[in-house]
Amino acid sequence: MNTLVKKDEYVRARVSSELKFRAEQILKEVGLNTTDAIRLLLTQVVNRGGFPLELRTPNRETIDAMNSAIESQEFSSSQALFADLENDTDD
Repeated sequence: MNTLVKKDEYVRARVSSELKFRAEQILKEVGLNTTDAIRLLLTQVVNRGGFPLELRTPNRETIDAMNSAIESQEFSSSQALFADLENDTDD
């Protein structure tokens, strides 16, 4: 795609101020601004002929796992923690 093509269209999106702020912080760390990120996304949509990220809906098992309470465990020492991890049979 030729990046020297005249840019004469605007893309606008309404997002929460928190989302915008947090995204801008992350983008700044990699040397991008919001406009650059949107332009990159749209360019990749065209180049790939589809959305550049895998979008999936979680299945029931995944949803249940995300919603289940995680059991909190306390250990008297790091050795006790590691012993418990070594004895873990969930895998």
